[in-house]
Amino acid sequence: MQPLRAGAAHAVPLTVLALFILGPMVLAVDRLWAVTGTSPLEAVFDLPSSGREALRTATGLATLAAVGTVLLGTPVALALAAMKDPWRRRLRALIALPFVTPSIVAAVGFLALMDLLGKHGPVVRGWSLWPEAGPG
Repeated sequence: MQPLRAGAAHAVPLTVLALFILGPMVLAVDRLWAVTGTSPLEAVFDLPSSGREALRTATGLATLAAVGTVLLGTPVALALAAMKDPWRRRLRALIALPFVTPSIVAAVGFLALMDLLGKHGPVVRGWSLWPEAGPG
């Protein structure tokens, strides 16, 4: 009887997670349907050729990314589980680097933008191609 309770215990959090993920998408499709009066399937079939090509490309890229993630991520996860502690920590840090770096770059860019609004703003704007653009 224990495995049934464990499964039931996971059902509630998974349902809440599914609602958080699928809820906004369902609401967006419903709102789009109400505003345009066209069902999502009709809209897909009525796309011009460039729209269908974009949809095919996006779907293909998403599929390739998912398959590639599973094919590369599973062996890496198994290797990380089998490694000793010092190397595991280093490799985990190396793997996490691409996820952390864009946040740091965005933060530095935001700080640079704030500097444009500060006392050095006119000097920095003078270096740009369009110095008249921006506040100040």
